[in-house]
Amino acid sequence: MTRRPAPTRRALTLLELMLALAITGMIGVGIASTMTMVAAGARGERDGRSAILRTHAVGVRLHAYLDNSLCVLQHDPSRGVALWLQDPGGEGAVNLSEIRIIWWDAANRRLSVERLDMPEEWPVLLKATYNTAVPAGSDFFAVMLAQRDAGVTKEQTLMESVESFTASFNDADIQAATRMDLALGEEVEHIGVFQALLTFSLTDHRRPTR
Repeated sequence: MTRRPAPTRRALTLLELMLALAITGMIGVGIASTMTMVAAGARGERDGRSAILRTHAVGVRLHAYLDNSLCVLQHDPSRGVALWLQDPGGEGAVNLSEIRIIWWDAANRRLSVERLDMPEEWPVLLKATYNTAVPAGSDFFAVMLAQRDAGVTKEQTLMESVESFTASFNDADIQAATRMDLALGEEVEHIGVFQALLTFSLTDHRRPTR
């Protein structure tokens, strides 16, 4: 007696194929998700390192001013910090050329420094006459803005994309302070706001006498 071969179970084979494809798809999604997470982590780490380097760079620039400054003349949370950089004549008065303003521009998320910059073609006598003393209790921000309007200042950007700028001091009397802490918040892609704290000491501190 001849036996007939069993019929092919096509429905079961198709079901197995569909299950295999479904499992393969889920594995693929898992691998893709893992790779995406790894890539995002790598980008975040890279952006974090870049933020640290930028903060270090602005710290170096600020140290160039603050380490040599004699006194913090004025602080305005919405505008920045006014510094008395030096007193080469030793007369104890703050002349226009000795003022540095660290501007905090919240609208443009920018930190900059501004100083008096008289035209080179001015005679020496004219420069000396123009470089008048500013009383210690003045609004030094307004003084610098007046010089800007007169076209005799120079401004340099210290840092871009600054989300926050907060200054604190070791004395309630700003001009008596010998240390300043700056908290900077920088918007960093893939991370959010990166916070950094910079500390500066005014080792040659001296307040104006007039």
